[in-house]
Amino acid sequence: MSEIIEGKSYVFLSPSKIIFGMGAAKSVGDEVKRLGGSKVLIVTDSILLKADVIRPVVESLETAGIPHVIYDGVEPDPPTELVDEATDKYRKERCDLVVGIGGASSLDVAKGVSVVATNSEKVMDVCGFEQATKRAAPKILLSTTHTAGGELSPYVIMHMSREDHSLMPIVSEYAIPEVAIMDPLLTVSMPPSVTLETGLDSLVTAIEALVAANANPFSDVFAEPAIKMGTEYLPVAWAKGSNLTARYFMCLTATFSGIAFVASSVGAVHALSYAIGSAYHLSHGRSLAVLLPHVMKFNLPGNPSRYARVAALMGKSIEGLSLMEAAQLAVEGAKEILQTLGVSTRLRDYGASEGDLPRLADETMETIGFFGYNPRDLDEEKIRGIYQAAY
Repeated sequence: MSEIIEGKSYVFLSPSKIIFGMGAAKSVGDEVKRLGGSKVLIVTDSILLKADVIRPVVESLETAGIPHVIYDGVEPDPPTELVDEATDKYRKERCDLVVGIGGASSLDVAKGVSVVATNSEKVMDVCGFEQATKRAAPKILLSTTHTAGGELSPYVIMHMSREDHSLMPIVSEYAIPEVAIMDPLLTVSMPPSVTLETGLDSLVTAIEALVAANANPFSDVFAEPAIKMGTEYLPVAWAKGSNLTARYFMCLTATFSGIAFVASSVGAVHALSYAIGSAYHLSHGRSLAVLLPHVMKFNLPGNPSRYARVAALMGKSIEGLSLMEAAQLAVEGAKEILQTLGVSTRLRDYGASEGDLPRLADETMETIGFFGYNPRDLDEEKIRGIYQAAY
């Protein structure tokens, strides 16, 4: 557990209600009624709509007699204009509640709509930290992937536009949904590649939440089982997507790691991932995975006791080892699971050249201030060193 630090306090944020379990999506209609919604905007993407993945949500609303309209224009790494498009539909259709269903992109757009609908004309007016001044429209979020925290966090992650991939986040307590629903049955149709990439996102997030300088009793309670479950069940869910036991525990992993990082923070794996994700068109989960063992090795001196705990949670025997020997096993554990999943941890395998590294470091330096809870301090030289090790 976290050390007690005199004079230090922590903030714990989460939805007021989380519904978890097989078939939980059937509760949407009742939850809309409880929240006083009379007409719903469903925010999703066209792939899920065509695949009928959202059917349980639609049927639940129909059973409850609640009219709905659908916005299915969500794209991966959504540009800000999608939030404005969806908000326009919300207003024109006179909706009063948002239901987001899908991966992180759909959930981000849904959260963005709910905040913009009550605060501003356009999404750019509320981008940044706590720029929204009014409570958002009520929202219910359902994740169809194993991504960490999209359905329960205060973060809305967007890009400036389809051409400009600069990050434009909304960070607001008002973005947290009134209800988050995790139904493992909604994740069964994920292909292996999406299972792998979103599952890696949750596992990496849990590791970073546990070792962060801001880790605390709230985050520890959720980060520790998330690491244990993710290590055990991600390979199974990837290998056999219809395995409901693996899907169930990977959904728990995603939920727990999301709560953990909101209560704690993430660090250098996330900080360095955005530049390579943009440069080489990698998913968020894969860009995290490429860097994971390299950042862990760099960070070991900053929090060896926590990395030793990560090793134990990954199933490594640390009895009789020195603290640094035990911590090193966490790096080995990360390498092993990535090898099992067939994920390269070399930037060159994704199209990078050695000449790219200074530019990647420069881009990372622009946002490094947001990752001050990394276990080890970072500067431009150290960031370049990590990229070099990953090359």
